[in-house]
Amino acid sequence: MVTKAKILLIDDDFLVLRTLTRILDTQGYETTAVNSGAKAIERVKKEDFDLVMSDIRMPELDGVETVKIIEEHHRHHGKSCAYMFITAYPDDQRTKEVSSLSRPKLMLKPFEIEDLLGSIELELQVRPPLP
Repeated sequence: MVTKAKILLIDDDFLVLRTLTRILDTQGYETTAVNSGAKAIERVKKEDFDLVMSDIRMPELDGVETVKIIEEHHRHHGKSCAYMFITAYPDDQRTKEVSSLSRPKLMLKPFEIEDLLGSIELELQVRPPLP
């Protein structure tokens, strides 16, 4: 199977990471899973991803702050990437801050696999141009 795209998954919940990795790998995506914002930032500095999918609520560095740092890194290096967030807390203050980021896509947990895959494909198709 040909790799469709490289996806970085960020979530502090091991079961979520394992489940999403299995689902996406079977669809031909090349996935990298990390359990913290700090690890995600380090990975982005070393390799390019087509999509970054992050949980919002995480200890230490939450998903919103993580993606803000990744966006700044991409702008500084002339790179581009699509972003998606996943959360089980739609009314959380940090969830509301997602709208301050460029082209945010928010998926509420639990979600249907078909909806997730459709959203990923859409986000990859409308990936923002290079700055």
